[in-house]
Amino acid sequence: MKKTWENNALNIFKFISALLIVGSHCLPLFNNNFLNLFYGQYLFRFCVPLFFISTGYYFDKSDNNKRKKFIKRIFILYVCSTVLYFPLFMNSGVKQIIFNCLFGYYHLWYLNAVLLGTIFLYFFDNHLEIKSKKFYFLLLLILLISGIFFDEYNKILQIHFLDKLVLFFNKFGGGRNALFFAIPMLIIGKLIHNQKRFFEINWVKYFILLIFSVIVAFLEFLFLSKKIGLDITTDITLFNFVPSILLFILSFYLNSSLKLNDTKKMRKMADFIYVIHIYVIFILSRMFSLLHINLFIISSFISIFLSYVIITFFDRLKKSKKDAEI
Repeated sequence: MKKTWENNALNIFKFISALLIVGSHCLPLFNNNFLNLFYGQYLFRFCVPLFFISTGYYFDKSDNNKRKKFIKRIFILYVCSTVLYFPLFMNSGVKQIIFNCLFGYYHLWYLNAVLLGTIFLYFFDNHLEIKSKKFYFLLLLILLISGIFFDEYNKILQIHFLDKLVLFFNKFGGGRNALFFAIPMLIIGKLIHNQKRFFEINWVKYFILLIFSVIVAFLEFLFLSKKIGLDITTDITLFNFVPSILLFILSFYLNSSLKLNDTKKMRKMADFIYVIHIYVIFILSRMFSLLHINLFIISSFISIFLSYVIITFFDRLKKSKKDAEI
């Protein structure tokens, strides 16, 4: 199968995922506790792993020059985003301000995790020169299982000797951080890129596995919600990231079989939607008292519009610079 840099199907998946993430931050959306729990702790949980896996794949596919540029770009985006959101946490106390700057305010933990995770991969690949797939697979298992059992499963199993570790890692978002979430997902993307046989399997088998994984992840969600109740936060569990892996792989099959238009702008918009949507939600909920589905719909439209304006502005700025050089 021909694999190009621009995966239009994946770009569409990312765009939809960004909107689902907007919805997760507008909860509650419905007048039903189970529907809100289903959306917030099951449906949208496929989205963030998809972004991480995609980053891991393309980061591994890149040469060192592109990797350095990517890390620099994420660092600049993280700093600019932190400055943008500083007015929202400037009165939270010195410790919290320092924490938000170092580890990410609210949703900006994702950019922080991408930054730290890609630096980690770059260091291991280029300075330690570790190329072994077995090493990365073992590291993936250790970090992933640790994150899973430091998160919701520890509440069920109640492993007392881990309680202090759990309390420590909860200060950094629990399982939702660079170490236990981003790095394992980035490694999955890296291993997919290194294992060409993934793309030699019939797409029907992947589709069947996707359906099966969605069902298993849903059953796990029901199990956790029954055991823990409405307070579950399934950032990462045993199965909820598996559909993301299969969606990512299937996107290449869709990309090669369907004649899709160029969706590069949609990919870029997804990133900016993620960054700006919390501000949009904050303003709409505070100034206009919007709630629930109305807040989600209007926040989505405004975030799409603003991201389009931002992308168009930067594209024209880049074009004008090129024209000036000519």
